[in-house]
Amino acid sequence: MALSPLDNLVRIGQLKAEPCNVHEAARMLAMARTRLADARLGNVSLEGRFTSAYNAAHAAALAALRWQGYRSENRYTVFQWHGDEYNSHNTTRLDEGGMKALLLKLDFMQRIAVASAWRKGPLNRHALSAVAGLVLSLAPSKFTICRLNRIKSDFLYTNVMSVLELQLASLGAVPFGREVLLPLLATYKRPNDKIAEWLGQGVLVALKRGLYVVGAPWRRGSLSLPLLANRLYGPSCVSLDYALSLHGLIPERVYEVTSVCMRRGRVVDSALGRFTYTRLPGPLYPLGIRQEVVSHDVAYLVAGPEKALCDKVFLTPKLQAMGRAAMRAFLFEDLRIEPASLADFDLDVVRRYVALGGKPRQMQALLGVLEDEA
Repeated sequence: MALSPLDNLVRIGQLKAEPCNVHEAARMLAMARTRLADARLGNVSLEGRFTSAYNAAHAAALAALRWQGYRSENRYTVFQWHGDEYNSHNTTRLDEGGMKALLLKLDFMQRIAVASAWRKGPLNRHALSAVAGLVLSLAPSKFTICRLNRIKSDFLYTNVMSVLELQLASLGAVPFGREVLLPLLATYKRPNDKIAEWLGQGVLVALKRGLYVVGAPWRRGSLSLPLLANRLYGPSCVSLDYALSLHGLIPERVYEVTSVCMRRGRVVDSALGRFTYTRLPGPLYPLGIRQEVVSHDVAYLVAGPEKALCDKVFLTPKLQAMGRAAMRAFLFEDLRIEPASLADFDLDVVRRYVALGGKPRQMQALLGVLEDEA
């Protein structure tokens, strides 16, 4: 697999890979704002103002690199990293008009710098190259010429981020409640208005009332749909078709996240997909549940393959597979399960389903088929 441009710079020693530090990135952005304010001082020489603007852009570009998980001690590397597509040259003389244009663009600089810095790919290259280009494309000839594509104004406005959103992005891809947002909004008299603004901008996505995830452009990491299913309605665990697909038992890709629960069943349609919950009798619910740990902050409850199949048989309406032959047809023809995938099943889970009673003939037929394949 081809390395990303940033990883290639690590390989050749131009960058160092270091874990992202949110507080360090925020401190760099604060420094960029201070330098930017200095660059606006009209009683300072153009050269002095340019130096302040240059340092502001460097601080913002370095913040973008640190947020992405890289560090460079070389200013040239910080400014000059760009994709192969950045091949146009743009230089102008530094005068009063050029400085005004520079300051106008730098108003967006600290936001652009981290607008997509945590997303490896073209958007990240745009963000870093834009920061370098804001200053260097207006620099006098003694400064390095920056190669970059033109960045349209709509990109500048639609890919903005402040330090506050940077802190929000540090929440990652896990769902969280309103109580997590309130400390971030402690200085707001009406925090609900800011939450509503974020929802309208896509900075936040509402899963249900009071439960959110960070919006896609700001989100670090991938969403775990099973985790969302657990949090949307509970107690519940992912089972049935979605779990069968997750365990590789059925060939179809399942887009609706299916779960079993102990309360009344329901369907939840959200901006991130459909989540269905089917009630399972209390004694059957805990049988065969596993906790799947994906990372230090992502873990969810999911039916093991045995439970997922037992739940499918138990909850399929009007299932007439009461003998082994009919059950084999249901498993291997209707569900298209490969017989070999059943060889390592824990039959104790199935036997406990049989012992607890529901749909006894169907569950006994399922146990018989699994014993044949063991």
